[in-house]
This record gives sequence, structure tokens and C-alpha cells, in this order.
Amino acid sequence: MTEIHCVFEESPERGSTICAVEMAIFTEEDDTQDLRWRVGDALHCHFDGANTPRLTHSHFTRDEPIAAVKRLIDKWLG
Repeated sequence: MTEIHCVFEESPERGSTICAVEMAIFTEEDDTQDLRWRVGDALHCHFDGANTPRLTHSHFTRDEPIAAVKRLIDKWLG
């Protein structure tokens, strides 16, 4: 395997998490910057030295309310 895809998520309850797509690799950290360093540790623990992917694609996701949608919902419920 030469590359791996990971999804970073920010959570107010747990800090930041990373989950590898289609693999059982997961780690979390309070700070997003520290989480970037943990990715390498998690990959090193999961793979042996020769099979560690050389490239990691990181996708950041956030759950944020969209103001326009909120206004429409408020209007419908209002």
C-alpha cells in the first residue's frame, strides 16, 4: 500500500479525531495540530516498517450550521 485516506473531525466533546477510510486506524487528541503528529504514530503501530504508506491524504470535516438554512427553518417554525 502506498497511500491511505484519513478523515479528520473536530468534536466539541472529544477534541479532534482521525479515522482511516476502510481501515481500523483511529486516534484522537485535544488539539488538531497534535493530532497531525499522532497520525504517523497510528500508522506506525498499524503497519510494520516496510508496509507503512508513504502518502497520507487528509480530509478535514466540520459540522457547522448554515445560517441560511437556519433562517429558513426558523421561518417555517416561526
